[in-house]
This record gives sequence, structure tokens and C-alpha cells, in this order.
Amino acid sequence: MDLTEKSGFVGGRRAPVRLIVALIAMAGVTLVIACGLGSANLSPQTVLRAFWEAISGRESSNPTASAILMNIRLPRALLAYCVGGALAVSGAGVQGVFQNPMADPYLLGISSGASLGAAAAILFRWQIAWLGLGAVALSAFVGAGIALALVISLAGFRSGTVNLLLSGVAVSAFLSALLSGLLAWQHQAAETVYLWMMGSVASASWQKLAVCAPVALIGAAALRYFARDLNALLTGEAQARSLGVSAGKVRLAVILLCAAVTASAVSMCGMIGFVGLIVPHAIRLIAGPDHRGLIPASLLAGGWYLLAMDTLARTVVAPTEIPVGVLTALIGGPFFLILLRRNRRARR
Repeated sequence: MDLTEKSGFVGGRRAPVRLIVALIAMAGVTLVIACGLGSANLSPQTVLRAFWEAISGRESSNPTASAILMNIRLPRALLAYCVGGALAVSGAGVQGVFQNPMADPYLLGISSGASLGAAAAILFRWQIAWLGLGAVALSAFVGAGIALALVISLAGFRSGTVNLLLSGVAVSAFLSALLSGLLAWQHQAAETVYLWMMGSVASASWQKLAVCAPVALIGAAALRYFARDLNALLTGEAQARSLGVSAGKVRLAVILLCAAVTASAVSMCGMIGFVGLIVPHAIRLIAGPDHRGLIPASLLAGGWYLLAMDTLARTVVAPTEIPVGVLTALIGGPFFLILLRRNRRARR
């Protein structure tokens, strides 16, 4: 008997396949719309023609439209898609490890570490670059990695989920206090730091996409490899052990993968909240908790969701642009409250 059937999971293979096909179609339509909207609106036909000419290597029939698409809108749209997918697939992995639909990849202190690293680069005006990335992105990634190392070292490599959560809360509080101290000391540059923390893909580039996309795809593929182990963990550690699954090793491997994927996303675009919380939870409600379908569907759904949110963020009050992290929080906050209330009712 399949492990999914033993666990009482619902949703067979057909539902995830149909969902994945629908998500790919939705992403394609949203990508064309996103690339067409802006200060200079382009028709879908113009966008598709420019795409085809760029792919086929033909000379552009509309150089202005091609320049707008290839230099500004397409890298931004693709980066938003990759960041959204990375956050959502990390959320699916973290929720599987902690066996809690309200778990979020930022629980591991990654957000606080990335924020502190980015703030240090901004406040001290560090001038470093690597792989086409600036000091802020690199420092945010390093800060996230240091925060995770602190969490794991405090909790222990074979620690249970409770110790990991407590360590994450403690490290986040400590790093947030350091960040507050830095901002109080260098308050002149605080506005720049706050803008970064709100989250935005306005600084998208092909270089950032070349770093974020492989990390997101490799991380998602690796998490998919652990799908059966995550399914086993949902049945309880004792049952998982009887099925030959080492809960401690799986937990550590999945957390490291989720942290790396989340850190790459946060370092590219700043803090974009609730994507890793609401997207995998919504997919779980649609397709069931089987991680074999949940992980790839979360990747695609998260990409589509953030792409749609970023399109709204830069067009709804144009020419002013809303930080996309603000928009996702406005939508994700009420969703979280509904989820919390639903869980309270389920416990009664």
C-alpha cells in the first residue's frame, strides 16, 4: 500500500496534474499581461511578437517595445515569479517539517538575519560585488545564513521542532534588537533600510534572476526528493521510524534546503511576507497534503501569486508604486486571521 494511502491523504495524482497545468496556463497569461502594462502600454500581440523575435534571434520589428520588455519588464516579471515560487515551496517544506499549516520559513530567523545584513551594507556603505550582485543582496544572504547557523547550533542538530521554533524566536528577537540599535545609531539612512524591508522587485535584473532561478529550481527539486519522507513525518515520528525514515536527518536536510531557498529570495527582493504561509496552505486545501504534488504546485502557485501581486503593486496607483511586500501583507494578514480562527474552531 502506498504511504499516501496509509496516511489517509486525500487527493490523488489527477488533481495535482490538473492543478499544475492550470497554474502554468495562468502564469503564461499573467506574464503577458504584466509585460504589457506600464507607463507605455503594449498590446498582447506586441508582447508575444517581441518574445518570439527575441527567442528566434530575428531582428526586432519594434525596437522600443523590445528594449522595454527585455531590459525592464521581463526580468522583473520573471524575478517576481522565481521569488514567489521560492518562498512558497520553502513554506511547503517548513510546514511539512513542523507539521503545522501556520508555519512560515521566516520562523527560522532568516528574515531577521537578512534584514540585519542588508541594513549593515546600507548603513556602512559597503562596496562589494559578486556574480553581478551588489553589497545589499550579498550581505542579506550571508546574514540569513548566519542566523540559521545560530538557530541550529542553539537547538542542536537532532533537535525536535519545539526547540527549533524557540531558538528561531530567540535569534529573531536578538537580531531584531541589533537592527533597531543600528537604525537608532544611523537614523539618517533608516528610510532606505525600511524601504528594503518592505520588499520590492523594482531592482530586478538578469544577474539577479541568474542567481535566484537556479537556487529556487534546485531547491524545489531537492524538496520533492524528500516528499515521501515528509509524508511519513505527517504520520508521526514513531510511524515514520517504522517506515525507515530518520526524522532528525530529514528535518535538518529540509530546513537547510528551505533556508537556502528563502535566503536567496529575500536577498534579491527584501522582505515579502505571507507568500510562504498562505500559498502552500491554499494548495493543500485544493490538492491535499501529499508532498509529491504539494511541492511542485506550491512552486508554480507562489510564482503566479507574486507575479500578479507585483503587477498590481506597480499599476494600481500608477505612477506611484506600492512595495509588493506591503500588498502581500494586506492580503495575507486577514487570511492568517481566518486560518487561526478556523484552527481554533477545529480544536473545540
